[in-house]
Amino acid sequence: MSDKAVVFRSDGTVYRLEPSELLTITRRITGRHWVEDVALPIELEHWPTWRTAITALALQASRPHWIASCGGFEWRVSRDGSAAFIYDGDMLVAALAPLVRKEGGVVRGRLVRRTGTSWHFEREGVRWSIELSGEECLVQVRDERAEVEGPVVRSWGELEQGLFAGLEFLGKGERSSSKLDIETEEHIRFAPDLRCVTMPLMSFVTSRVSVALTWNGTELQPVYATPDFFDGTAGHRMALRGKAIDACVRLNRQRLTDAIAWCVRRHGLPRLPKFPLSPRETRQLDLKGLESVAGGEGRWRHARGPRWGAAPFADMASTYWHLTGKVPPGGPWQVGGAHIPNEAIFFVTGQVDRWKANWKSRVRRAIQEQRADGLYRYRGKYARGHFEDTASGYCAKRAVWLLEWAYYTGDPEALAAGRKSLDAMTRFRTPRGAQTWECPLHTPDLLAAAHLVHAYVRGYQLTGHEPYLKEARRWALSGVPFVYLWGDQPVMPYATIAVYGATNWRAPNWIGLPVQWVGTVYARALTMLAPYDQTLDWNRLARGIYLCGRQMQYLEGPSTGLLPDSFDLASQTRRPPDINPCALASLQRLFEGHGEALSVITIDGHRVVGPFP
Repeated sequence: MSDKAVVFRSDGTVYRLEPSELLTITRRITGRHWVEDVALPIELEHWPTWRTAITALALQASRPHWIASCGGFEWRVSRDGSAAFIYDGDMLVAALAPLVRKEGGVVRGRLVRRTGTSWHFEREGVRWSIELSGEECLVQVRDERAEVEGPVVRSWGELEQGLFAGLEFLGKGERSSSKLDIETEEHIRFAPDLRCVTMPLMSFVTSRVSVALTWNGTELQPVYATPDFFDGTAGHRMALRGKAIDACVRLNRQRLTDAIAWCVRRHGLPRLPKFPLSPRETRQLDLKGLESVAGGEGRWRHARGPRWGAAPFADMASTYWHLTGKVPPGGPWQVGGAHIPNEAIFFVTGQVDRWKANWKSRVRRAIQEQRADGLYRYRGKYARGHFEDTASGYCAKRAVWLLEWAYYTGDPEALAAGRKSLDAMTRFRTPRGAQTWECPLHTPDLLAAAHLVHAYVRGYQLTGHEPYLKEARRWALSGVPFVYLWGDQPVMPYATIAVYGATNWRAPNWIGLPVQWVGTVYARALTMLAPYDQTLDWNRLARGIYLCGRQMQYLEGPSTGLLPDSFDLASQTRRPPDINPCALASLQRLFEGHGEALSVITIDGHRVVGPFP
């Protein structure tokens, strides 16, 4: 962007545009059609004339059209096949306008067939159709000669939520392609590289309607903008570009997570990834991984390399015990080391008092830091740009601490504080703010979804309170758009995007760059939810994430057995730092039926915790 004023001419009028100024140019439309192209030539000194066009809508209901009812809305389909407008009573809520657009402008055709609520049109080699069924509108466009755009789906009303799977997870009143999470030029993502799109879903939830768009095929270019800067309106716009378009538009008044579930059910989950090693060979690989991060007897590093300090981490010692049946030398054990906790070693080696002391300290701190409203305040540098000083993921991590301790011990104070957080977090809509060691508090975040699912499932297990299960389901669905549900590379289906943003607002940009360790935490939370909810096949989704992590694991070299921090999809290469395999080993035990690292049973009002199922 320039810091100087720009002077230009359009249709004979000279304009001066100051830096950061919004300039309105008014053009009159003919009103002869529902959808019109309005030319806007821009003449700059020493530059050739730049010609663009915007789409204008003329909404007079007197024009000839068909009327049909679909999903509780009235659809008005233009006789020339250029558009369909959707009304809730007298209020316009959405439109498919235009249905087809070529480089030369809006395509208007002739009706070749109509059956009930199905219309077929054609014009100069372009064929398209629109069919209404239930809450859905099926749109098919074919042009073998050139790329077209369509349908252009528009909605109106105040934005409540927005989703462009893999790129945008918007909250109330937010703008797409903003700089809140990425401040470099990469923040512009209205028509991204296709490998940045995790699943075929775009959606707007507004004060008037919830609109979702999905499609078949992986070669179509999705386009997403709110507000609609393409046509200079305050509405919301999403569209597809390609030669053969098969799209489905769904309208209702549901939450965004309902659209996510609908899309997954419509397309199904992809096939599970293949991994060449047997379970026994996989365990041997994990043992080699522990050797790759060893830092002396009974000491390990979180990741390979001297920058990671070695310590007697309990997660590694417990994993070693699970893999070999032997207690490693070393200790006293220190909590942590892996992304999925495994604290069995404290019980095996008689260090339960040490384990309890650590947990009591953590829980005491969480209770002291809790605000009166049940939430937690973030005060670090990554608060910049966020609209408040708290976030769902930042709070959920602490709620997990409280509820885990209550789960193990029945501690009433921890349970009360945990429930207070669970009740308070119901106001959040976006999973964000769980990785504030390097990412903005505002940034949409899969780790936040993982912590939220974990917290609400534990809350449900402890209380039987059904609303907690409903919240766990909601947050599990909110994590799905971070998971690749398609792939054109051997290692891609079930890869997980950690955040829709960048470290320090600049680099690395994590959009399109999977970070599978975050996915393992989400997968573990899904296995907790699966026994209580069948909205989706949560175990299959979790297993797919786990197997994709196994595909990324090093099979040879100095990092044998380790999981790379990130994985480049285009080149199929691993990127360090290379992380210990304990999270993968914990997931393998879960899928083999061994249960969690620590089991809890209740007998006559007493809780028994142990490392054996």
